[in-house]
Amino acid sequence: PRALRDAKVLVIGLAYKPNVDDCRESPAAEIIELLHKHGAVVNYHDPHVAEFEENGIVLTSSPLEPAAYDCVVIVTNHSSIDYAALVDSAPLVVDLRNATGRAGVRSDKVWKL
Repeated sequence: PRALRDAKVLVIGLAYKPNVDDCRESPAAEIIELLHKHGAVVNYHDPHVAEFEENGIVLTSSPLEPAAYDCVVIVTNHSSIDYAALVDSAPLVVDLRNATGRAGVRSDKVWKL
């Protein structure tokens, strides 16, 4: 196991629901803030949200490269994302939306909350 401090985390989906660009009341903002506070290096990928700025955190959507991170957290399950490929290349996936299960993907690397 790796400590959260200095861990590279990719948050998938900043929008509050799938396939939209609206971030109001999105749980991703709070998750990103909490990860930052605990020392994680956080990026996000969202095909619908190019930039994010809240509570002093300014980010732009990163390329979808799950293998470049220690953990990938699925917060919004956009339909354009290939979840089988994501699980294949990510070392660890925390799936908050059962996106992997809906895609028929089963793996010991996936944690569902």
